[in-house]
Amino acid sequence: MAATSEPTHIATGIAPPPSAGVLDAVLEASSEAIIVVDESGDIAQFNRRFCEMWGVPVEALESESAIEICHNMVEQLDDPEDAKNRLFQLMASPTVAEPQTIEFADGRIIEYCWSPQLSEGIVSGGVLTFRDISETRKARGLLTDEVWVNAGLARMRRQLGCSADTSVMLHRLCEATTEILECDASHTYLWSAEDNAFLLVAGHGDNEEQWQLLQEIRPSRAMVSDLLQGFDHDEIAEIEIEESDAALHDGVRNKLGVERTLFMALRRGEETIGFHSACIRNRGTRFDDRQRRLARGTAQLVSLALENARLVQELARANRRKEEFVTALSHELRSPLHVILGYTSVLLGEERDFQREESRDLVRRIDRSGRQLAAMLEDSLAAGIDTTISDVNRSVVSLADVLREVELETRDSRQEAGLAYSWNIAADLPTLHSDGDKIRLIVKNLVSNAVKFTDVGGIFVKATAQEAGIEIAVEDTGIGIGVEAQKIIFEPFRQLDRTAGRVLRGTGLGLHVVRQMVDLLGGRIDVESKPGKGATFRVWLPAPGIA
Repeated sequence: MAATSEPTHIATGIAPPPSAGVLDAVLEASSEAIIVVDESGDIAQFNRRFCEMWGVPVEALESESAIEICHNMVEQLDDPEDAKNRLFQLMASPTVAEPQTIEFADGRIIEYCWSPQLSEGIVSGGVLTFRDISETRKARGLLTDEVWVNAGLARMRRQLGCSADTSVMLHRLCEATTEILECDASHTYLWSAEDNAFLLVAGHGDNEEQWQLLQEIRPSRAMVSDLLQGFDHDEIAEIEIEESDAALHDGVRNKLGVERTLFMALRRGEETIGFHSACIRNRGTRFDDRQRRLARGTAQLVSLALENARLVQELARANRRKEEFVTALSHELRSPLHVILGYTSVLLGEERDFQREESRDLVRRIDRSGRQLAAMLEDSLAAGIDTTISDVNRSVVSLADVLREVELETRDSRQEAGLAYSWNIAADLPTLHSDGDKIRLIVKNLVSNAVKFTDVGGIFVKATAQEAGIEIAVEDTGIGIGVEAQKIIFEPFRQLDRTAGRVLRGTGLGLHVVRQMVDLLGGRIDVESKPGKGATFRVWLPAPGIA
């Protein structure tokens, strides 16, 4: 067989080294600036990115040594000698060291690293790479700042939600501002139309003398006109005290010691209703960008919190006026109503005064309607009370006695409805330390509600010891309650089933009163029902001392 001129390739498991053309292509495709230094210290290879980053002409790279090029590179830095020493020390290292950085006056940050080539343990050239990390470092800094600002706003938000009392909320806000914005003092001023001035309402970081001085300073809108105009363009305004047009004589200024203040606008709609501040005293520092961003967010949070507090106060005032009206009206109606019921009771008790049965029937109707109206007034009065524990008159209560009272009080209405009844009271019920009148009202309203919604069948009351307390269950065989309706039945003035000719008497307050009373007594109420299957209301009340 004739020999061929083609070389024979033997599989060794080692890939052949890339050609020079491939290396050139890789260098040019890289986003990093790269130079390859040979054992003589000359530049063997480089890429275009290196020329662009360092402004080195191609001719220089082809004619000068790596040391000469490095000399020219470091001359662009603020401290060329230090940069040169660090670079040459790195290139003399026989190991791959951690990347180092060079910072330029224009804000650029270059990261560089050295990959040495060794010959018998001695450095004989290597690869020097440079990477511009300016944008990466900037993005990392922005992310860190964003985390800091968001964490600060979250803490501010928690302080604003710490109390329903506006004064307490603002004082805690000032404490948080001093800590989070790393300032020396913080104050909140709100506009007073009566005083025609901004009044200091909260603060932190002042001694007693400084606090007294600040309270005496009551700036009018004219005195802080520049500040208010600044708020037209931004949520914050930073002012040096010397530049302020506030009427502060030197003695007051020295005592306060404030050099710089960052003001935050507090708004209601387009109107500025006050300002919150962060103060720096006698340390020559300024607020940075992240502190200003946090201040802008704080201004919006505080404005929203103040508006919410104002609305809550208005709602509370409206609710008090409503309760006062209902209570006054109910009391005014009770007096003549009791007179009417007194007369009907006397007439019904003296049978000889009636010559005809029709007359007695009319009096009975008057008496029945009067008692229904009296029950409605009782509901209105009960619904208007303040739900605080101080309204609970606790004493030793025998639930069996209370339920017997309810049985007597509801006898007439139950007999008129013609329903079956049962009262199942366990003999081993514990004694409660609670409010007997409220328990009586709870059960009476539940029984009356059952009568109202039950046409046939019966109503069954059961009391047992349950879960360290007592459970009272009122079950009926009435029309039942749908799932959606169960969500609203405890709301005031809610009445269900106005269809099919059913006439419902009452104010729609009965179950609302029950829920109110149960909450006052520290218990709970649940309902189990399906349409057409009746309803069972279960009230659990705590009995201290039961294990």
